Amino acid sequence: MVSRILMMFVLLVTLASCGTPYLAPPQKGIRGYSGSNNSYINLVAEKNRELLDEYQSEKSMYPNNVKNGQPDNEKDYQPVWGLALSGGGLRSAAFCIGAMKALYDKDYLGKLDIISSVSGGGYASYWLLTRNRMSPPKTGFFGETAFGDKFFIENLYHLKSKGNFVKLHTMLLSLIKSDNAAFSSYEKAIIDHFGNNISEDTKLNDTKLMDNKAPYFILNTTLKAHPHSDTLSTAIEFTPRHMGNPEIGFHEWNKKDDALRLIEENDALRLSEALTISAAAVKFKLTREIENRSSSFPGEKLLLSDGAHSENLAAISLIRRGVKNIIIIDAEHDPDYLFPGYINLKRILREMEIDLTVVDIDKYLKQGSDVKFNNYYKSAVFIGNAKTIPIKPNNIEKPLEITIYYVKMSMPSGISKKIENETVVDQGKGLKKTNDAIYKRNKRKFRDLSSFPELDRPLLEQLFIHSVHFYGKWLNEKSVWRHFGYTFPHTPTADQSYYTDQLDAFVGLGYLETNELPDLPEKTKE
Repeated sequence: MVSRILMMFVLLVTLASCGTPYLAPPQKGIRGYSGSNNSYINLVAEKNRELLDEYQSEKSMYPNNVKNGQPDNEKDYQPVWGLALSGGGLRSAAFCIGAMKALYDKDYLGKLDIISSVSGGGYASYWLLTRNRMSPPKTGFFGETAFGDKFFIENLYHLKSKGNFVKLHTMLLSLIKSDNAAFSSYEKAIIDHFGNNISEDTKLNDTKLMDNKAPYFILNTTLKAHPHSDTLSTAIEFTPRHMGNPEIGFHEWNKKDDALRLIEENDALRLSEALTISAAAVKFKLTREIENRSSSFPGEKLLLSDGAHSENLAAISLIRRGVKNIIIIDAEHDPDYLFPGYINLKRILREMEIDLTVVDIDKYLKQGSDVKFNNYYKSAVFIGNAKTIPIKPNNIEKPLEITIYYVKMSMPSGISKKIENETVVDQGKGLKKTNDAIYKRNKRKFRDLSSFPELDRPLLEQLFIHSVHFYGKWLNEKSVWRHFGYTFPHTPTADQSYYTDQLDAFVGLGYLETNELPDLPEKTKE
């Protein structure tokens, strides 16, 4: 316990920021308009089409943008499904892994065109992408080697076997190391825990990362600029195709530079380096300096830090592209249920004249502090929309309306009722005891643990109900932890360690909550 408290203290006292004087260019994301001036609607639509066309080079990499077995390069194609994984350190990583397992079981995962992530959510997307690259699925279903019934329990135990993410002594030593050494130490921890033994030199544009129908992925980071810079201007993207944003421009990997000299070597960042930048929450030590290839931003270097410093839900990158359906997994630290990530996203979109409305969340936020979220709602899943976005000039009757599926990490009454079912809890306890015994007997030859049983959805739910019940009850009954902000599920993000029962509980909660999403509409399965 003492080590955890010290670890949190070390992180919290080093959250100081050092700014840069440069003002980022004004934001120019796609805009909404709900007025009745047809001429202005057409102007907005034409500008939005120009902005959407900036992503044209990506569209051949969207796994579901295919006609007759070949990528469809039609300009009008809009990605249909996107997943946004929020920041939140190890807590978010575990919750997002559970959420993606539920999406896999519900047939959503294979329909994704894009996965966008920030910080801890990026750990989860990195874990999925590297596992997909390392062990191609035999059936051709994306995510099988991570989430298939034959693999998932083994993968989970392998992750649990890693123990602490960044140990206390490592963190303390990082304070006296150079910034580069501290960054490298953090990057190594990410690789060791979530990288699944792929090469540390794997680049962002490694074509094998996109094998087996893998979605296009985005790692979001934040440009350190003048405090008065627009939020969108500071939200920088790393993708397999390029880095940048519409404001400062995009640098496409392996293209000619401004002097038209051909870059001979692959100039893409390493995947793990880009992820570490996206998760660089401690500005004092982890801000990364990279070459500035933008003509719209001064200076030879760009200073980049955690994507949560601009937008913690990872949704802006998907909205920029006009993704028609966006699933947001919100696992940020929010013990009082104030929805800071949602409010920030709503604010950013309002500046773009896009109306973000999730009725049940808005209704709850108007109730005031006397209403307890966990009692107010039965489910943690909410459905809303972002509208009205003209994108087709001379066709003003059909603006883009983005459907938002919002999953909030919480303990709503529906989940609480499930974990209080003593029969199911006991059944899950038996499953866990069996799996623990298998792991204990075979951990020395961990790579060949074929004796784990396959767990279908009902059995897996039993296992996770037990995990959430056991750890949540244990933590919430410990008054000493409450003094340091530990209340399940909103444990502090600054805690960079985890116990096996803790990991089980967050993965389990992510699964149980996301499993409440409506089944995928039949028309999208074709």
